[in-house]
Amino acid sequence: MSKAICILIPRFKKTGPVEVATILAKEFVDAGNEVHLVSVYDENNAKLNVKEEKIKVKILKSTFKVKELREYIKKEKITVIHSHCMIPDFLNMMLPSDLIRISTSHNFPQLDYCYEYGKIKGKIMAWLHLFAFSHLNNVVGCSESVSINLLALGLKNISTINNGVRIKQDIKDKKIDDKNKALTFVYCGRLIERKNPVLAYKLFQMIANANDKFLVCGDGELMQEMKAIEQRDQRVKILGFIDSPADILEKSDIFISLSYAEGYPMSVLEALSFGCNVIISDIPPHLEIKEKHSKSNCIRIVKLGNIGNYEFERNVFPINNDILSEISSVTMAKNYLKIMN
Repeated sequence: MSKAICILIPRFKKTGPVEVATILAKEFVDAGNEVHLVSVYDENNAKLNVKEEKIKVKILKSTFKVKELREYIKKEKITVIHSHCMIPDFLNMMLPSDLIRISTSHNFPQLDYCYEYGKIKGKIMAWLHLFAFSHLNNVVGCSESVSINLLALGLKNISTINNGVRIKQDIKDKKIDDKNKALTFVYCGRLIERKNPVLAYKLFQMIANANDKFLVCGDGELMQEMKAIEQRDQRVKILGFIDSPADILEKSDIFISLSYAEGYPMSVLEALSFGCNVIISDIPPHLEIKEKHSKSNCIRIVKLGNIGNYEFERNVFPINNDILSEISSVTMAKNYLKIMN
C-alpha cells in the first residue's frame, strides 16, 4: 500500500546521514510511495541531485519551524515522518502522536558528540538527543552496534536496519594477483580526529610499494597536516572535498578507513559497491561488516592499537553477490517500509 512519507533532514549538505536519507527517498519513490524530502535549514538551496519531479522537496524557511512543518504535513496528508539527526528528531518529537514517527540513529551519541564538540557540550548534546529519541515510535539503529549502545543507554523503542547503497549494474572486477602491480589506495571522508586519516596514511606508508598511490578525498581540521604529508610523500594526492567520489572509487583498488567511531559507514559500503577491497579498523560497526562476510578476503581488519603488526596480503579480491545484496539500498528500503506499516 502506497504511503505519504516525509523524510526530515537538517540541511541539504552531503553527510553520511543525509546521504542515507536521500537514497531512501529515491528507493521509497521507486517502490511506489509519495515522498517529501524536507530540510530544516537552507544550505545555499542545494538539492543533492534530487529529481524534484519524483520527490517533493521543501525547505522550512519560517522561524516557527514546528508550526510550518505541522501545516505542511496536514496539507500533504503525510502519515509517516522519518527524521535524521538531532534537530529533525526534536521537530519529529513535537509532531502529533497519531503519525508514525521514526528516526534513524547514525552514531554513538556519547562518543561522537564528545569527539565533535568536547566533553561537556558533547555530553549535554548526547543527553538531549536521547531525550528526543525516547519520545518517538521507533528509533532505528543503522547497525547492530548502534542499537545495542542505545539499549544500554536506556532506550526501549529500538530496531536495527543496516545502511545500504545503490549498487551499480556493471561493477568492475578489480581482481589482482600480480604482487608487483601498482595499487591505488583511497581514503574518503572528513579530515577530522574521529575519522583518523593520519593513521590511514601511516598504514599506507607501512604496506605500500614505491609505485603505489594514496588518494585522499575530504576536507576538515586536519587538512594542513595531510597537506604536509603530501609534500613529503609524492605518492600521496590530496583531492579535497569531492561531492561524488564515484570516479575516484572506480579507479581505486583498496579503501582504507581507520575511524575511531562510526555508525555503519556509508563510505565503506560505497567503496565495496565499486569493487574496492577495504581495510577497516576493529571498531564494532566495522567488525559487523566483516562478520556478515567472514569468508570474504575483500574485507580486512586492522587493530587500531596495533597496526604495526598488520600483515598485508598484496592482492585485490572480487566482490561477491552476497556482499552486494546485503549492502544494497533496495534491501535497506524494504526493511524500513516494513516498520512503517
